[in-house]
Amino acid sequence: MGMFDHVKIDKKFLPDKIKNLDLDWQTKSHNNYLNTLTIDSSGKLNTNNDTDNWVEYGENKFLDYTGEIRFYTSIENIWWEFVAFFEEGILLKCIRIKERK
Repeated sequence: MGMFDHVKIDKKFLPDKIKNLDLDWQTKSHNNYLNTLTIDSSGKLNTNNDTDNWVEYGENKFLDYTGEIRFYTSIENIWWEFVAFFEEGILLKCIRIKERK
């Protein structure tokens, strides 16, 4: 069964064109257990209800992850996809993948 995780990212890391939109981002780059990954304003990666480090009451916990997470959504039939690069749970950079038409 193809599940995914949700991504919440501080809007300061997104392009101005979409900063004011309330968007639902998804990823298949992590555990795919319907968890929520959060990139906070300081660039720290947190997880909530991750099977490896589940925290009661859905509190966020820092995720010491090195690698990339691709996340995406569709806005008015335009595909928006980003790749975020992390080192030990800290965002190094977040770039947009060229849109597909």
